[in-house]
Parts: sequence; structure tokens; C-alpha cells
Amino acid sequence: MDYFIWDKNYNTNIEKIDEQHEILLSMMNSLHNGLKLSDTHLNKIVANVINDLFDYISYHFKTEEDLMEKSNYPYYEEHKNEHSVFFKKMLEIQKEFSKGKLNIEKELLDFLKDWLIKHILATDKKLGNFLLEKGNNNENE
Repeated sequence: MDYFIWDKNYNTNIEKIDEQHEILLSMMNSLHNGLKLSDTHLNKIVANVINDLFDYISYHFKTEEDLMEKSNYPYYEEHKNEHSVFFKKMLEIQKEFSKGKLNIEKELLDFLKDWLIKHILATDKKLGNFLLEKGNNNENE
């Protein structure tokens, strides 16, 4: 069973952002499902997922920040700051994992789920509404 299931209430109605959010959730579910494997494979799976998450989240945040800049989003700095805080926490988790801290994957999953839900429902939906009001729902322009 998946750890996190996409709900239509998470939609920002900006297709590219919603697609990227769904990919992030899929990555979280992959981590969750990987935790069911034996301990001999667990560290490798967690390390790979953490690295993949860093890469994909960097890509996703850049997408959002580019959209905010192009549209002169008035809350750009606040939104970007949330991204920075997120990265700091991810770096802390990654350091703890690299030191061999056990059960870091549960902490990682809980952090990702809680942060992502709050960020999508508040910050990203606010951005989505702004872009839609400006008629910028086609982020490829």
C-alpha cells in the first residue's frame, strides 16, 4: 500500500507543478515500499532515494521559482525561503543517515509528507491561484 496518495485537493491547477508534485509523491512511496526489503538492501535504497529526491526537488523548486520570477509573483522571497528551509532540513537528515543513524527513513518520510502537504496546500496553491488569475496556466510560455 502506498504511503501517500494524491488527492485532487492538492492540485494547484498548474499542470507542470502538479505533475512534479505527483512524481515527488511517487518517490516517497518508492522509499516507503523499499523499507519492506531486507536490511542488506535498505541503506542502498535510502541513499539512492535521498539523492534522487535532492535532484528532483532541486529541479522542481527551480521550476516554481522560474514561474514566480517570470510572473513577478509578490510572495517570491517568502516562497523561496520555504524552499531554503526545506533544503536545510533535508541536508540534516542526509548527514544523519550518512552517520549511520537508524530509522532515519521514517523521519525522512514523515518530514517529506508533512512538509509537502503543508507547502502544497498553502504556499503552492497560493502561487497557482496567482498564476491562474494572471492567465499564466501555461507554464511553458
